[in-house]
Formats: sequence, structure tokens, C-alpha cells
Amino acid sequence: MTLAHILIFALLSILVGRLPENRTRSWILFIASLLAVFVLQPVTSLRQFDFWLPLATIALTLLTWFVIRERSPLASEDRNALIVVVAVILAISITRVLPRPVITTTYPPQIQYVLLALILVAVIVAAVAAIRHGRFGLIPATIGFIVLMFVILKSETLQLGLSRTLRNVIGQSPELASRVDIVWQTMSSTRCS
Repeated sequence: MTLAHILIFALLSILVGRLPENRTRSWILFIASLLAVFVLQPVTSLRQFDFWLPLATIALTLLTWFVIRERSPLASEDRNALIVVVAVILAISITRVLPRPVITTTYPPQIQYVLLALILVAVIVAAVAAIRHGRFGLIPATIGFIVLMFVILKSETLQLGLSRTLRNVIGQSPELASRVDIVWQTMSSTRCS
């Protein structure tokens, strides 16, 4: 996070804080939070990962929410929130047509890849939501998955292996792999260690 980011977020916080407490203010904060996930993503040398890692953060948040929420139909406000999440992600991906990147540091991926990723996330979340029996088995599995991600992102050898694999998949040279290729939001401290 740069000084410019801090100043912009401080100014936005002051402006939003002056709004009356109502639904509009809540929606503005919600959308600003989604945008912040993308804006604050550290630069990575992996092509378009400044878009994919924030998308993965949001997807993991949605998955976790579906795992721990009570088994009841989605309220209209929850459906609206999901629609806003998808709309913000699609709006960010459409910035690809602008002369320079606006929200992310590089151009977002092509819209068809973003749509495919959103459909994949929706299918996974729907499958998790549909599982009624053994629901409590999902909570330890989700926690285990998150812990596994932390282990991979904090282990130099595993991080380097993941970087090589991802570079191979996206068509970049695996020989250029570095453990700092995967700098994911709060994981930015790995640059210093």
C-alpha cells in the first residue's frame, strides 16, 4: 500500500462517513470494499494475477460464507449482494478496453475467461450450498483448505513450485519463477522475509 492509497482511502472514508447511515451508505462501503481488494493487490510478475488473486479472495470469502451460514433460502439482500459482486467483477474486467489499466496494475483477462471463472465459482458455491448431509464436514474441510493455502504461500519451496506450475500454465517461462511471484493481498509481507 502506498501513501497515495492511504490518502485516497482516508478521503473516501471521510466522505462516506459524512453520509447518513442508511442502505445507500452500506452499498457504497460494500462496493468500495470490493474495489479495494483489487486496487490493493500487490503487483505480481505472473500475467494478470493482479486480477485473478483478488477474484480468488472474493471467491474464497463467498465459499466460506456459504459453508458457515445457516441453511435457509437466500434473503433478497443476499441475492442483491451476490449480483453486485458479479457486476463489480465484470465492470473491472471490462476496463480491459480502456487505454490504460485503471483498477488493476495490468489489463484484466478477456471477458470470456472472467465469465468462465465466475461460472466455476458459482457451480462450486452452489454444490457446497446444496450439500445438506454432513454439513459440519464442510467446515473442517474449508478450514483445512485455507490452512493448506497459508502453508503453500509461506513455504519457500512450495511457493516456488506453485510459481513454476502457474507460469507453465499461463505460458510464461518456468525458469523465471520466483517465490515472490505469488504475492496475495496480506501475503505481501513475503517480499520482506
